[in-house]
Amino acid sequence: MGATEKKGEGKADEPKAEDEAKKKAEAAAAAAAATKREDDRLLVDVPAQVALIERSAATKDPKAQNRVLRHSSAIRRKLTAQAVRNAIETFIPEGHPLKPLLATAAAKVPEKPPPPAAAGAPAAAAAAGAEMDVDAQAAEKRTAVCMEVEAYICVLLTTLLIDAKLLDDAAAVSSAAFARVQATNQRTLDAMGAKVYFYYARAHELGGKLASIRSALLRAHRTSVLHHNGLGQVVLLNLLLRNYLQHSLYDQADKLVAKAGFPESAPNNQLARYLFYLGRIKAVQLEYSESFSCLLQAARKAPQRAAVGFRLSVAKLTTIVQLLMGEVPSRSALQQRELEKPLRPYLQIAQAVRIGDLAHFKHVMETSAALFHADRTHTLIVRLRQNVIRAGLRNINLAYTRIPLESIWHKLKIDRLEDVECIVAKAVRDGVIDAEIDHAAGVLISKEVDDLYATLEPQLAFHKRTSFCLNVHNDAVKAMSFPPDAHKGDLEQEEAKRKERLREEAELAQSLAEEDDDEF
Repeated sequence: MGATEKKGEGKADEPKAEDEAKKKAEAAAAAAAATKREDDRLLVDVPAQVALIERSAATKDPKAQNRVLRHSSAIRRKLTAQAVRNAIETFIPEGHPLKPLLATAAAKVPEKPPPPAAAGAPAAAAAAGAEMDVDAQAAEKRTAVCMEVEAYICVLLTTLLIDAKLLDDAAAVSSAAFARVQATNQRTLDAMGAKVYFYYARAHELGGKLASIRSALLRAHRTSVLHHNGLGQVVLLNLLLRNYLQHSLYDQADKLVAKAGFPESAPNNQLARYLFYLGRIKAVQLEYSESFSCLLQAARKAPQRAAVGFRLSVAKLTTIVQLLMGEVPSRSALQQRELEKPLRPYLQIAQAVRIGDLAHFKHVMETSAALFHADRTHTLIVRLRQNVIRAGLRNINLAYTRIPLESIWHKLKIDRLEDVECIVAKAVRDGVIDAEIDHAAGVLISKEVDDLYATLEPQLAFHKRTSFCLNVHNDAVKAMSFPPDAHKGDLEQEEAKRKERLREEAELAQSLAEEDDDEF
């Protein structure tokens, strides 16, 4: 009977457990739906974004402000000119030095056509948009504004002006915001100030005035270092490197990298940009191994599903640097689903280098010259001509034990016959091919190929891979993050244990003293 009762109780408990699990699942789904609705509202409701920024500034907790910045791309796609004009009228008080400039610039932005509503909820979307416009217009005007909100409204207006191709107005608004941020020293403004710096440089770059802001960026970087503004340092350093590289000032960029340290607490996206710029600098300075290492890390730290343009730029430069190192990139790296078509000319260059076909290399260079100039890789690709010739000589050295220099001229399609002997002699001296030249007969005589595994090449390749894996492990350890004040709990426990131990020792000493008194 007892066993039967226990079995019955177990069966009765099963529905309760299932009900509790179901309730927990429903509560989690409801919370996720509420968060999604709040995020959807945040994307189109500027007052909601401002409220989060004000709360972040008041509590000095960056989470709310970071949430707004994390949705900046989606907010930009759904932002309307009327919403920004309402925000300027509502949140920027009368008599503010920037209000006339912001209002004038916002009035020039044409209104975007409304996006098509999703199927099943067109009326709800329209009603929500109308309700938000009414709320924005009915909100009470402010008599003061915090710097974080002011900077955010300037960023919204700058993005609208850039999208509307009003680049002069975008440069004026971003310059005014840049000056205001520079005149303020408060840590709650660091994240929003970094956005202001970025769009300040972006507006001037699109307007062709990038060189004119270089000194301002340098001063801002120095100020960020003195104020211990880590995020500002990172963003400004990347903007300065981009400024230098756009004007091919590689020596100045290299000196800046050597003098200005890169903060270890930098965000992942800024670190990826820095590594890409550093890889470009090293590639131009013939330091191909260091450049390839930087570009490989930039590709690893870049988003794997977004940032297609950045991943494409990294892939193009990585391909050229790897070819300059004497290695052939894998076909899979050049045939990624989203990057296959833009990387097709680089695949043809890699094929020409692999087989040593100088004629095909020249054809690709001529047909895709405009693309290579636009990608700023033409100078590096020109250096590959020697690699193509070396690859061709290596294939000839493997195929022939004895071949006339004139036949090499025909096979490699070198411009002049007189240059063939010099090119072959240089390849022999550099160790590209193991052969000797019979000058009298005009013949290249190949030597017997040694076993590769009798040399140190396998050991060096293994050491290179081991070093890469160790560097990845060290970077992962450095990137580990822990909850703030997580160690304080352990300290409190240790302190409690210490006090308990002292109390026990005192009691033990007292009991021993009492026993001694009893003996006497």
